Amino acid sequence: MRGRVAACGFAVGRRVRGRRQKTGEGEPRVSARGGAWVLENRRYVARLGNGGDLESVYDKRLGRELLFGPARLEFQHERPVAWPAWNMDWEDRRRPPEGFVEGVAEVAVTERGTARVAVRVRRRARGSEFVQTFRLAGGDAGERLEVVTEVNWRGRACSLKWAFPFTAENQWAAYY
Repeated sequence: MRGRVAACGFAVGRRVRGRRQKTGEGEPRVSARGGAWVLENRRYVARLGNGGDLESVYDKRLGRELLFGPARLEFQHERPVAWPAWNMDWEDRRRPPEGFVEGVAEVAVTERGTARVAVRVRRRARGSEFVQTFRLAGGDAGERLEVVTEVNWRGRACSLKWAFPFTAENQWAAYY
């Protein structure tokens, strides 16, 4: 019946007996291991370090690690020649980051259910506040790691970039 109900409509259906899932089969889990938080489902194992960075994403189906280093929030230098309120110069993009969002992180499990687990990481740096919620679902919805990032920005003369050092490479990759 899914996908056949119009918006603001209704449908009548019936329950059909079928194979019941065993308790825990395919359900997502969250746990604390060795100072890190681990979110896991049948597809991925994601590890957050004690500083709040995404340190590892292991794909069980591919049998490989997807990151060769932690995915981190970076502060990028911003001193554009013209229109400093919104312009970004290529020369600034080529520089290494000025710093990272790091330090003490407040970490809390916000969801621990049979459908989805979530961990919220709250950090402060350079006068700004960063809240990231990492979510991993079970079943077909678990084919991705969701990250919601909320920023209360107070930075000056810099921008924020979330850098993902993926192990996969493609010389023809395009960024839009």
